[in-house]
Amino acid sequence: ASPSAPLVVARGTAPVSGRPPETKMLVQTEPLSVGVTREDGSIDWKNRGKLPQAAAGDVLAEVSPGVDGKAGVDVFGNDVIPPAAKAIPLKCGKGVQVSEDGKRFLAKQNGLVTLSDGNKLSILETLTIDGDIGLETGHVDFDGHVEVSGSVVKGYRVNCKSMRATDIQECEVTVAGNLVIVGGIYDAIVKCKGRLQVSHVHSSKVEIGEDLLVDKEIMDSNLVMGGKCIIPSGTIVASEVRAFAGIDAKDIGRKGAKTSALTFGINDEIDRRIKYTKKQAALKKREQAKLPDEIDAMQKHIRTLAGEADQLKEKAKAHGRQCPDEDTELLPADGEIKHNASKQYDKQNSIFPKIRVRKTEKLKNIEADIDQQSSRLEMMREALTLGKDELERLEADLISLTANRKKSPASAR
Repeated sequence: ASPSAPLVVARGTAPVSGRPPETKMLVQTEPLSVGVTREDGSIDWKNRGKLPQAAAGDVLAEVSPGVDGKAGVDVFGNDVIPPAAKAIPLKCGKGVQVSEDGKRFLAKQNGLVTLSDGNKLSILETLTIDGDIGLETGHVDFDGHVEVSGSVVKGYRVNCKSMRATDIQECEVTVAGNLVIVGGIYDAIVKCKGRLQVSHVHSSKVEIGEDLLVDKEIMDSNLVMGGKCIIPSGTIVASEVRAFAGIDAKDIGRKGAKTSALTFGINDEIDRRIKYTKKQAALKKREQAKLPDEIDAMQKHIRTLAGEADQLKEKAKAHGRQCPDEDTELLPADGEIKHNASKQYDKQNSIFPKIRVRKTEKLKNIEADIDQQSSRLEMMREALTLGKDELERLEADLISLTANRKKSPASAR
């Protein structure tokens, strides 16, 4: 070696770093976008996308195993331990559990998917909004309870399981359960399948599945409910109120105001269901009345096709061309017959190494048509049977609904 060149007297091996386990999120945890682009290219600023929600049993995240590092060796032959692979493990918050193999994070309940503190995954049954439902939140569509410290402001929509808010102002709200409004409902459309509690209702259209409890006033509004309208210390002014279970109000009307129309003992929801059921039953009867004739016509058509197929087979036999199943070979009994058959096919410009008889194209088409029509016939017969069962169910529902409608509500007054 050159005197100026370094002389290597010992060499170690550098350690190889490992790779930590990786967690892959299968659900979104950043719910809101800036807005949603419409078909015409404009942006709907009120629609900020869907909230990330999960149902019980859903897989929220998966963990893939890491790779161990490899130790090195120093110049003295000692092991050099690789640096530890750093990872931030995902933690289970409320409503989340880890699978038995430790590789999946699962939802234990329905709710909103959240990631807090950087690595804590949770499922919340309540969506809490500190402020108004408006530009900051966009429309809200949540399959759970929504707790709003402010109001639902003009132009926004809410669809949820239940909700509590201060006010509802010029918007649309649909609630599958109960709704509590501390203040009032103004110029809004509200559908609540459960119980509604509110201070006052002005210039609104409201549908309630159960009872309505109003603290102060109903004015210039249209309300329909399946339960009772209760406003023991308030007034109904210039409004139409239809309450199946009765109306309990301190005052009705005000000097100089328009007349109010109050109706009780009639359940609009039952009336709508009766109307719908009658319509469905009438449609089903018409369908059932047509099916026997259609089935008969289909059977005749299939018989006609079968007759045409038989005629083609007979013609084939008459010309010495039998029509067995496709790809069936007709082998002659001796060489003489085979020789004669070959000569006959040669005259017809057909050269075959052996006699093979196939169905004509027309026969194939007819048989395919028979199969198709036979399948349709079976479907029609099945529809006739199922339609009969469906019609019986609709008629039974109609009898039950009519009986319920005739019942006088015990609390109506």
